Amino acid sequence: MGNLPKNHSPEAMEEFFQSGPDPFKYQTDDHVARAEQYTALVSRHTKFGLARRLLDVGCGEGYLTHVLSDAAEHTVGIDVSQTAIARAKVAYSDLDEMLEFRQVDFLQLRTRKFDCLVLTAVLPYFDSRWDQFMVTVDRLLKKGGLVVTSFVSEGCVTDPWISRLEGDLLERVDTVEFTCNGLKHRAHLLRKK
Repeated sequence: MGNLPKNHSPEAMEEFFQSGPDPFKYQTDDHVARAEQYTALVSRHTKFGLARRLLDVGCGEGYLTHVLSDAAEHTVGIDVSQTAIARAKVAYSDLDEMLEFRQVDFLQLRTRKFDCLVLTAVLPYFDSRWDQFMVTVDRLLKKGGLVVTSFVSEGCVTDPWISRLEGDLLERVDTVEFTCNGLKHRAHLLRKK
């Protein structure tokens, strides 16, 4: 994996993606298996096993978004990196009807509501803008909608981000544990009250 930027600004993320294709090394069997865990989690908790509209926040080059599209009628992947989105659009251009990619900051996204938000490995990017982040989650997620989030759980008893997400807006309804690249992960599913 390339050196992750120390700051999470759009400029730093753009530079990170310009360092070469797949800087997160997501095109591996372990990461596909991780994506399939998220897809199964969403399918278990949606009517007929599909969300109508699913949003993958921080989608990068679209690898996870592509797998997640099996859990939704229409999937949108967003990222702040123009380079990452351009690569995703080329890689998955044959799926234009059900898979869409946009270069936009989640907090600036203006669109109709989603049934499911996927927030894997992006919560730290919103740490300094948490209140605005939660307002955006509320604005973009339908009542009863789902949020999927995950973190590396190796040596951790609790996920520090899950306690920030749970509260007046969201409640946890499921948790799964799995291994990816030799590390234990925990994925949580929350539902909007």
